[in-house]
Amino acid sequence: MKVGVVQMSMSWTLEENIREISRICARYSYLDLLIFPELSTAGFHREVLNHSNQESTRQAIDFLASSAYQARVNIMVGALTYCDDAIYNSYLLLGHCGTLLSRWHKVGLTPSERRIFSEGSGRSNYSLNGLDIGVVICREIDDIDWFLNEVSPDMPDIIIWPGYMEAAPRSLSGCKRDQAADAKAPKALSDTTNAILIQCNWPHALNFIGDKDMGGSQILKPGDAPLYMPANKVCIGIYDTLEHDLEVVDI
Repeated sequence: MKVGVVQMSMSWTLEENIREISRICARYSYLDLLIFPELSTAGFHREVLNHSNQESTRQAIDFLASSAYQARVNIMVGALTYCDDAIYNSYLLLGHCGTLLSRWHKVGLTPSERRIFSEGSGRSNYSLNGLDIGVVICREIDDIDWFLNEVSPDMPDIIIWPGYMEAAPRSLSGCKRDQAADAKAPKALSDTTNAILIQCNWPHALNFIGDKDMGGSQILKPGDAPLYMPANKVCIGIYDTLEHDLEVVDI
């Protein structure tokens, strides 16, 4: 499978973000799957509820499903989803057939997220192109026992890890952080499941401009060296799951 790992530029509005996602779908339609960061449709920022609501979000998801169909490409995007009085931080798989194939609600919410979102429940894999796809959203990477319990006994072949987090330290020259400690949870999850772990991170933040290093998405495959995308850079990584090969290009 050939996967596009999209470190996309974040905008404040829902309309700008979905327009960019649709453009990328059309440009990279030759890939099997395009993955985007956590809350990629709305943007991950403090104004998220001021720029989207239930109806505008529904229309945005329908628009992106149509974009996936027109490009004949499968896409995974982060979105707000609404159910009764609950708002979820969700991750969606939209198929090249133009329909919603699967949806995961974030369970491992941060304290600040709990002021906005309801906690999801359950987690399962989805079979795509003959491969079982699992999802861990951002800080859920630290909840390995929970994830294994949810998907057991059917371990995924690929785990998609969308998020909004600081860049992996090995992608930063001269970084003095404890690289071994930072890499422990992702490596443990990949090794335990024997799955390819594909992170997709935002390359910058709107709430904290210039305040932290973002991006640096990483790909881990048991038995192979980790692959890293650049920090602080809008780009797409073209990843071949069979060859464990990564080509990084500008969007």
